[in-house]
Amino acid sequence: MRFITGLLIGAVFAITMLASFTNNTHQTTANVMTNQITKVENEELMWMARNIYFEARNQSLAGMLAVGLVVKNRIIDGRYPNSVKNVVTQGKRDAKGNIILKQCQFSWYCDGKSDIPNVKDPAWERSQLAALAVLQDRVFDFTDGATHFHNGTVSPNWGYPKVAKIDDHAFYKRTP
Repeated sequence: MRFITGLLIGAVFAITMLASFTNNTHQTTANVMTNQITKVENEELMWMARNIYFEARNQSLAGMLAVGLVVKNRIIDGRYPNSVKNVVTQGKRDAKGNIILKQCQFSWYCDGKSDIPNVKDPAWERSQLAALAVLQDRVFDFTDGATHFHNGTVSPNWGYPKVAKIDDHAFYKRTP
């Protein structure tokens, strides 16, 4: 029941948040982003947007927001880096400091594929708006503090309690 309630609250909040960006204006995403950024650094916004895009571009808005919330929850947790960029780029590195392929917290960052979003993809625009909402604290944490997630095609053995299942992802919260 808690999962359903959290998901419903998050979805309602997400719809309200997106409506606030688009209410009777026909601004481009770039204009919305420029006009709405408050206390959000552009670099952090772009790292969050890229993470949401590459991890959840085929998911619902709730799924996209949940991925953003995981990044934010990691920053808050204190056991992880203290910035969006450092959380997203966290991974194992070789002796020279180079990232090791397929050894990252977020798979897209070290999968060997391009990290440039398709700017013509509508999911890129949604990812940017979702990132902005998460970074501006406009989203209720309907993931119950999740710090990890995975796609249903893998089965990591983290040993953390599962707190939500949203679209194709399962979300977990690292406990003390």
